[in-house]
Amino acid sequence: MPNYAIYARVSTRDQDYEMQVKELREVADKQGWTITKTITETVSGAKGRSDRKGLDELLKAISQREIDGVLVWHIDRIGRSLSNVVNVLDTISQKKVHLYIHKSNIDTNTPEGRAMIQMVATFAEYERAIIARRVRSGLETAKAKGIKLGRPKKTKPTKKDIRIEKALMLGYSVTQTQIITKSTRGTVSRIRQRLNADGQLPTNTMNVMKVGTYSTKNIGTTRKIATIDLNKVDIEDVKEAFSKRAKSKPKGSKVA
Repeated sequence: MPNYAIYARVSTRDQDYEMQVKELREVADKQGWTITKTITETVSGAKGRSDRKGLDELLKAISQREIDGVLVWHIDRIGRSLSNVVNVLDTISQKKVHLYIHKSNIDTNTPEGRAMIQMVATFAEYERAIIARRVRSGLETAKAKGIKLGRPKKTKPTKKDIRIEKALMLGYSVTQTQIITKSTRGTVSRIRQRLNADGQLPTNTMNVMKVGTYSTKNIGTTRKIATIDLNKVDIEDVKEAFSKRAKSKPKGSKVA
């Protein structure tokens, strides 16, 4: 047996929706319709669905097919604005729910009532087409002005980006980080600018001279490095040591 819902609304607390409910129950009794849900609320009909809990409950029951028909005392109980009324009637039409509006003598079980709902659905479709046309026009205008549309793309940092970040945050300069990570100077500079803007860079950079290969486990690779802190050694001693090494004969060399 079909399940019906009564929807009754008044705008202010000094009004009474009991009369609406009473008349609609009498109609249901005469027609043999079973009322399984009675929804009442006190709210302005000018408000939308988000501000009308009763209307929201009704439309959810329609969408979930909990009810097969709706009884309303007058069409203005659905809403005061044309757009609100059209939206509600369009939802009812799409779900093929029987609608009876008492004072307006609209019954979708009759040819006249079905014609009325079809007209409402046509108006709703026309309104959606107008809105879509305006949106497309706005998008085209924005594109013509060079405005980038849509959400900005979120790029996931690569493993190399992470190594560059770690090296810079340890205090290595752009050049040192470029050598350690085998990256381009532009990439390292870009990441450094971002870290600097976020306040993530150390105030002091490493003043080091590289010797041999790099050991950078703390930035994501296993290559080995030996570094000399130039603040703690005498650079002249280092130069002298390299000079002696260069002048010494390599093992196994032959004199011509």
